[in-house]
Amino acid sequence: DVIILTKPIGSGVLFNANIKKWVSDEALQECIALLTTLNRKAAEIAAGFEVHAATDITGFGLAGHCYEMVKGSQVTMEFSMDRIPIMKEALEMYKKGVTTGVNNYNRELVAGAIRFEKDLPPWHEEIVYDPQTSGGLLVTVPETQGESLLKALQSAGIRRASMVGKVKPLIDGAHLIFK
Repeated sequence: DVIILTKPIGSGVLFNANIKKWVSDEALQECIALLTTLNRKAAEIAAGFEVHAATDITGFGLAGHCYEMVKGSQVTMEFSMDRIPIMKEALEMYKKGVTTGVNNYNRELVAGAIRFEKDLPPWHEEIVYDPQTSGGLLVTVPETQGESLLKALQSAGIRRASMVGKVKPLIDGAHLIFK
């Protein structure tokens, strides 16, 4: 299967950074526009495909929700960090030292089941633990349907949807791998 994410992540850190007035108006407005866009259209489009698993990405962040999906299985979700859509300025805020009150909990939730295979600074890794408000849908479909689903989502105006990874047999006990 391939993994498709319908919205960028990063709202948790942006809201916390906004308290300090560190987020530009442009980035905050984009964040709010994404959060106020319902997942209904994405769900209706995905329903026309062979969805094997689906969740929305909210408080447990990308890593936490994906782990909840696969922890009882014999599969690994392997993500390409370069394909994960991230809201404007979210990584900059982590680099500045902003975080959320939930990142540590989300990191502990997946401890022992996650591996980063891409050399990233610790502040960049934080984005996968970022709690989302009204986050996007994450769906898995057969690889043969991935491009068609992605095109259907983008044609319907869900322009930031991205194919972010693949589902593979369990690799060395790591249910989540970020490359």
